[in-house]
This record gives sequence, C-alpha cells and structure tokens, in this order.
Amino acid sequence: SSRAIEPGRDDVTVTSRTPAEVVADIERLGLRRVWLVGGGALAGSFQAAGLITEFVVSFIPVILGAGVPLLGAAGAREGLRFLGTTAYPDGVVQARYVGADNGRRVR
Repeated sequence: SSRAIEPGRDDVTVTSRTPAEVVADIERLGLRRVWLVGGGALAGSFQAAGLITEFVVSFIPVILGAGVPLLGAAGAREGLRFLGTTAYPDGVVQARYVGADNGRRVR
C-alpha cells in the first residue's frame, strides 16, 4: 500500500514492497499460495511482473454498471487456458484459468 493501513488481524500483512520483493519474502517463508487483495492496480502489477500463474475470477450476481478493471492499467493482454468453474448456492460462480508459465511465479 502507498499509505499506512492497520490490517486488524495477525494473519494479514500490509506492505509497500515491489511484487518481486513480496514474492521473495513469500518464498523465504515457504509459502506457496497467495491471495492478492487490493484491486486492479495491485493485481496488474503482479501480472505485469509475470508473477501470477492462476486466475480465479469470481462472478457475483450484482449488476454494478461500472467498476474497477480486473488488472488495472498495468495489466497486459495474456492468453489464458480455462480450468473449470465452481458454482455456489448464493449464485457466485468462480472461473479458474492459467496462463503460460514463463519462469518463477507464485501460484
């Protein structure tokens, strides 16, 4: 984050480090999966650095009419391969995709 945020939980970390630095920290901790929370700009910065191997896109049954781009301005066009969907009783549908693996990435 570019501003001071109190996470409110011990299992949440807020950082202003670059995506590559964050991935290095994660690897040092022995972690294999990370959930990015922060909007399109955050996801786009990790995607632009080639650090995302799986995209889980959730479709929530609410029509907004406008919103935040999935990958923000930093996101580049990337071909994806469809893995499958999961539908939940509340109407949420999650679609899973993977991109081409081009090196060290977080999944």
